[in-house]
Amino acid sequence: MFLAGRKPSNYSEFMKAVKIVLSTLLCTVMLNGCTPEPRQELNVWVITDLHYLAKDLFAVDAPSFQKILESSGGKMIESMPEVMAEFQDMAVKVHPDAILIPGDITFNGEYESMMELKTIFRNLQKEGIQILVLPGNHDICYPYAGSFTGEGMFGVRNISQKEFTEQMGIFGYEQSLSHAPDSFSYTYALSDDLWIMAIDSNTEAASGAVTPQTLVWMEEQLQNASEQNIHVITMSHQNVLRQSDYMYQGYVISNADVIVKMFEKYHVSLNLSGHAHLQHTATDGVLTDICTEAASIYPMGYGVLKIGEDHTHVEYTKAEFSSHQKEAEERLVNTIHGMVENSLQQSEAPLEEHASMIAYGEEVNKQYFSGRMTDSTEFLNRREYRLWESYGKDTFFWQYLNAILTEFKPQ
Repeated sequence: MFLAGRKPSNYSEFMKAVKIVLSTLLCTVMLNGCTPEPRQELNVWVITDLHYLAKDLFAVDAPSFQKILESSGGKMIESMPEVMAEFQDMAVKVHPDAILIPGDITFNGEYESMMELKTIFRNLQKEGIQILVLPGNHDICYPYAGSFTGEGMFGVRNISQKEFTEQMGIFGYEQSLSHAPDSFSYTYALSDDLWIMAIDSNTEAASGAVTPQTLVWMEEQLQNASEQNIHVITMSHQNVLRQSDYMYQGYVISNADVIVKMFEKYHVSLNLSGHAHLQHTATDGVLTDICTEAASIYPMGYGVLKIGEDHTHVEYTKAEFSSHQKEAEERLVNTIHGMVENSLQQSEAPLEEHASMIAYGEEVNKQYFSGRMTDSTEFLNRREYRLWESYGKDTFFWQYLNAILTEFKPQ
């Protein structure tokens, strides 16, 4: 069940540098089962798709780096070291019980980027904040790991599955109750009645899918939890439910149907994911999959879970970083602008209408990817919508645009 328009009573003092996006991003989930005695409230953060590039692997003025920025989907690559420093400072001050990091920690799978992040994560863990990490599709054996310090890109060492386990294992995997035999999947006891199950769907053997051995392990873990009346929250890099009815191929775990059936069998009601670079919540009526947007793309931020004292009630909100928001917004708008303009060139829209139609497309996309769109009525009633309907029906962007607006059309 999701409730909009409520905020935790202490959230306004959360911290000066953190901004609440919109109260409609606050979601409430009831986990299966009940706990006989009140327990301590838990505060868990979720940050994903950092796409972090080590400082020595880029030079901002280098032609190769400027070129990669143009094709990076709005990522604030050069700003992520500073953003992660801000995140570290906030975490130390607020001291969440755990930080979940469901994948794509590196830009394109550079070993050096992973090692730089390892230092940040270890600093947080030394402060008593448990880090729980997963690899994403960009992290394991990614073929485009590179350095951008000159005219062209130079290939650098990437990360094998074995190396990821060796270096990142201290962040959840090695402290786990159990881990899968062939992947970085593990169960971590957040409390004596609440487990986090990290599901790795990016192994060398099966990128984008959960391996058969890991599926067997998952069922054993969930059965064990069920027998002990332990609640389980899962996290994955790719989504387990479609976050978009129009764009989902490559974003959802390829054998997610098996996983969803397993979750329903054992009453798992909440999964936390990333990958889609989209702030969005999907539900099938039983299972809820909250996709936290990329920390590296406007509006750069992370998710905050308040888990109630009975450990069955979870509230999710979105928090933003304080730095680089204006530059990130401009970069995202420029990225969207190019996509919309290309679609318009395929249409018969009059040239004098292009500017307003492009601006409309940019506005819809910003609202959608940030998770701020809750009611598309105003967009559907705009003159620009009718222009797109009249002149752009044969374009990819119209189909994508209409799918978004239809999803948020009041019933």
